[in-house]
Amino acid sequence: MSAHIDEQQKDYIKSVKAETNQLALSGRWAEAFDTTINFLNQPPNSSLFTKIEDLCSLVYTSGEPPWGNQIHNTEKGEHVQHSRRRLCKALLLANRGIDRQSATMLAMESLNNSKDSDPVLFWYAITLLIYAEEVEFAEHEVIKAKKSARWSDVDDIRDSLAVLQARLTAFKGNLQEARKILSEVNSKKLHPRLSEISVAWHLEILAELAESEEAKELLHVHTFPGPIANIENRPAFLSARGSVELSVGRFERALEDFLACGRELTRLGVFNPAVTNWRSKAALCATTLDQKDLAIALSNEELRAARKWGTPWIQAMALHSVALSQGDERTVHQLREATSLLTHSQIWRYCAKLYFDFGTHLSEIQLAEEASDMLATSKRVAHQCGNSFWSSRADQALNGPNHASTSAKLTPQEKRVARLAKTGMSNNEIADQMYITVGAVEQHLSKVFKKRNISNRRDLSYAVICCD
Repeated sequence: MSAHIDEQQKDYIKSVKAETNQLALSGRWAEAFDTTINFLNQPPNSSLFTKIEDLCSLVYTSGEPPWGNQIHNTEKGEHVQHSRRRLCKALLLANRGIDRQSATMLAMESLNNSKDSDPVLFWYAITLLIYAEEVEFAEHEVIKAKKSARWSDVDDIRDSLAVLQARLTAFKGNLQEARKILSEVNSKKLHPRLSEISVAWHLEILAELAESEEAKELLHVHTFPGPIANIENRPAFLSARGSVELSVGRFERALEDFLACGRELTRLGVFNPAVTNWRSKAALCATTLDQKDLAIALSNEELRAARKWGTPWIQAMALHSVALSQGDERTVHQLREATSLLTHSQIWRYCAKLYFDFGTHLSEIQLAEEASDMLATSKRVAHQCGNSFWSSRADQALNGPNHASTSAKLTPQEKRVARLAKTGMSNNEIADQMYITVGAVEQHLSKVFKKRNISNRRDLSYAVICCD
């Protein structure tokens, strides 16, 4: 009888999911959202212990641990099932990018009520707190969970907690420590569901550190079987692979991955950049590829969604994207607002680049003192994060011969050569496209390298061209 009831409940959840998917495919997002919320608001039947994998299949989350054992005690089962439904509702709100306060409160309540009885619920609650930029509280909960006698002896749970700890460590800025944790975790044979997200987050860190060779090796070692359609968490993988492509200057490939990630998330009803800020990264690629209209559309949409969610760091990242995409008289105001927002954030990821880009732009418009302050901040933040690449870039900009000089502004011809070089074109290909000699291309690139205080094409991938 119990098995029959379980199947009935599972079939019911499948029917709800099928209905929401159909509504989503038709672009009827509000109706899809309401359908799922209505299901989650129903009081759970005391005789039905919905499996967590069935229940959470209704809501996307960036990463999932292996499913834990089901709860069999009736009193505890009802209590946990109620918490699971409430947390799924919170994730649904977060994915839509609305009502952050309610979503955060539900996550905290779930952690408080479940204690150490449900590792999957714990994972989802911590993930949601990361979206809400409550990283200090989330880190405290993870450290406490790692000391739990009930969880510390279970390999899958211990590995899941290590992956969460690495994620939080990275967001707090300690990229090298996060890299170390994930290197150790990914050297093990993990459950496929955990391996996907652990490798994806590891790739993002390596891309941020400009460790392209290690990223390539990680992708090679952890080649997922079959086509990408067989990967369960495609959005996370596409975003991570796009970040690696972006870090090595393959902008067309990166743009394809970020747009594919966006299509997957849209299909799943995820619009909040705090889940994955794919639009900002796609906009950077589009800007570099001279697809300005696309870049502006993506970055402005990202900023609207970030404002709606309301956390400081994701708004700062979106403002950075808009400033680089538009590259007009509003750039200084937008980047100044972004750096102001960062003073209220607990997150330090990607901040060194934001400060660096702002400092470079200030230098170009001859605001030398403020430019020096921003570049010094970029160097300090990069050093704190263990990011030697951006620390070195900021140091070169501070001490280079062209810092704060009027000659740092690129000419239209230099700008065009630089943009083509950033796409991966050879000097011969650039010469053919621009109808100039190879020698002229080399001369233009030499001037670009000098003005940007860089020494090779790899560094050119990170140089600001669009704000000239």
